[in-house]
Amino acid sequence: MKGEWQNLGDINFIEYGGAYVRKAGEDECDFFKLVVVSEEEKYAFGGTVCWLSDHAEDLDVVAKDLGYENGKDLIDKYPELAVAELLDNYGYGVFEFSPHNKNGRGQYSMSYEDFRITDEEIKQWMSELGIPTERE
Repeated sequence: MKGEWQNLGDINFIEYGGAYVRKAGEDECDFFKLVVVSEEEKYAFGGTVCWLSDHAEDLDVVAKDLGYENGKDLIDKYPELAVAELLDNYGYGVFEFSPHNKNGRGQYSMSYEDFRITDEEIKQWMSELGIPTERE
């Protein structure tokens, strides 16, 4: 059973971006990441980080900065935060995890243009995923 989506970005998510993450299985999390460059320039990515525990060493430094013993400790206690950190700080960032765009395409693309999105499209995609589009 999948967990609840957690907002690990700005409280005004559609305006400022960030990531929503939820536990999707024993060792994986789903993500919805929004990068806001300007009011008119936004990019959205969806996907799943599988084999999260394989990234424990990659998270060691950031985990210590966040007050955790190491990457494994962060993954065990707060896997959603671990995924949000990987999306921003590991390898090619979000592209490291073969994200898809609003149409389910774009996997293996490294071009931001494949992920450009409007505010209305963001709200529609979030609704389809079960992510609240308004602050609750």
